[in-house]
Amino acid sequence: MIKQDPTSCDQDGGYFALTGVVNSEAKLEKISGSFLTSVDAEPGDLEGKGVIALGSVGLAQTDADVIAEGYSQASKGESARKAVVYGVQNRGRIILEYIFQPPDSEGKVYFSAYDVTHWQDEVDECLRLSDLFQTGAESAGIGFWFWYLESGEEFSTPTCNRFFGLAPDDSLSLSGLIESVHPDDRSYAKKYLMDAIEEEGSFDFQCRLVHDDGNVFWIALKGATFTGDAKGAGILTGSVQDINELKSVNKELERIYKLERKARDQAELANKTKDYFLAIVSHELRSPLNSILGWTKVLINNDVDEETGGKALNTIERSARAQARLIEDLLDSASITSGRLKLDKRKVNVFHVLEEVVNSFQPTVEQKGIELTFSHSGEDAFVNGDSARLRQVFSNLLGNASKFTPRKGSISCALRVRDEEVSICFEDTGRGIRKEHLPLIFDRFRQADEVERGKFKGLGLGLSIVKILVEEHGGNVSAESEGRGKGARFTVRLPLASSVQAIDREKEKNASTMRVSSEKEVLHGIRVLIVEDDIDSRKVLEIFLKQMGARVRTASSVEEAFESLDKNEDSPPNIVISDLGMPESDGFDLVMRLRESDRFGSIPAIALSAFSSFKYREKAMEAGFQIYHTKPFAPDKLCTQIAQLVKLSEKKRTESA
Repeated sequence: MIKQDPTSCDQDGGYFALTGVVNSEAKLEKISGSFLTSVDAEPGDLEGKGVIALGSVGLAQTDADVIAEGYSQASKGESARKAVVYGVQNRGRIILEYIFQPPDSEGKVYFSAYDVTHWQDEVDECLRLSDLFQTGAESAGIGFWFWYLESGEEFSTPTCNRFFGLAPDDSLSLSGLIESVHPDDRSYAKKYLMDAIEEEGSFDFQCRLVHDDGNVFWIALKGATFTGDAKGAGILTGSVQDINELKSVNKELERIYKLERKARDQAELANKTKDYFLAIVSHELRSPLNSILGWTKVLINNDVDEETGGKALNTIERSARAQARLIEDLLDSASITSGRLKLDKRKVNVFHVLEEVVNSFQPTVEQKGIELTFSHSGEDAFVNGDSARLRQVFSNLLGNASKFTPRKGSISCALRVRDEEVSICFEDTGRGIRKEHLPLIFDRFRQADEVERGKFKGLGLGLSIVKILVEEHGGNVSAESEGRGKGARFTVRLPLASSVQAIDREKEKNASTMRVSSEKEVLHGIRVLIVEDDIDSRKVLEIFLKQMGARVRTASSVEEAFESLDKNEDSPPNIVISDLGMPESDGFDLVMRLRESDRFGSIPAIALSAFSSFKYREKAMEAGFQIYHTKPFAPDKLCTQIAQLVKLSEKKRTESA
């Protein structure tokens, strides 16, 4: 054991802040050091006093028991090291670390003290900054951990422990981290960590954790391995952060992006389809129109023989019918889109409807050299449906089969009744449908193969209308094909009348009371004022209503209409039918002036317009019209509306008289 002379130590520059000797009687025999000077004390103030006198040295005060405890331990033969904090007046604190040596042969105990105030201040500052850093990290939800790779010493913050299901005071181990990772992520998580240890590199990855309760959530791990610490050992340190919410947000953003992308693709496709459709509409409508106008010009010249004239009339009729079918498809599509499709449902025998359609197609397919067969069990198949619309469905499907089946091909139509449904299958040996086109076959404005669409006529509306009409009947339609050149099969399935809800008889009764036959004279004696700027539309409506027995006056403008009203004040019209879209004053102006008139304000009015949107209908009703009738006018329906409105008006007038 080395014993240093306290006096020489102090004189050599104060290696120790304080040195001294305690004799066998526990009295301070000798003491010196820079500490005494710094607290305004002299050696003589302490020498000869007991060890506890070190608790009060000049301006410095401390707990003497700690010093006495160190001396007591040394006097028993053990070295003792005690840190003592002195409070110094007007100076703050001085921290001395006392070292007491065991007694020598004379029973003397030598001691020395280092001034560790500066070191402790640095340690305290580090601890303070560490606490601030940890508090900030905890607030941000970031946990930290480190492991001494050689000793296995480990440390982790409370936030880190919370992520891994540990108590706040526990420490996270490397094995504990790996075991907490989701089984599907465990292998790559372990690889990242092991690579960082072996290569003294860094790691940055994301994985899922699984708690004992089965809860799964995402975390992000970042860190590195470094060496050269005070212990001279390698340390693996890292941070962990909960990214579960971020993952959920990213997943939602990804979902939204996919939806947006899909919507954008659909919008782009819709624009392309619209442009393509407009071109097809132009072509399909102009083609029959070209024949009609061409042959009409030939007939006007009167320089044709009887055979040519007959051919001209047949061509004109055929072209007009083709154009009418195209327009009907367009109107049906518009009605479906706007939700105005109406079905006149009643009990219908599908067998009879289908048989009629098949028979009507026989001459056409035979002319093309196509064999058409119709197989059935012969039993009735009643459904609750609209016979005209079902006829349209079957005609469209059979027409498609005929269009795409080459000469010497075959088409089969089969009707089967099974359980509570009837199935109608149309199968052909035609061109078939590419498998990638099958999911799109019932979309509007599509045909089986748009690449070769120019070879076949039509707007591509037929199958979309078929699908809607079948679904409106409570059924479904499907398409099958093995590919190009292998034909196609379309199957319609409809519920039998016994398995669907019965028709609302009261509704049917009410509807029937609103129907008026189109026989002549049904509007006998009713005075009608027609206001229409288009001369052709005005004339055809005038002729029709006169055929129905009405007494008709016409006007081409609002001003002319009121001139007619003033001129015939003694016999005013029972009803006014007015177009909406007219130059200068329109139909809205007419009906508002009519309602403001004392003489003519009670006359009922029907709006006749080519605009079918709800906003025009609503605006017309608010302006004062009782009924909104879209062009082209439906003869039976218009007669019904006129008769009902006039009857209601007369009833009100009688009641108020």
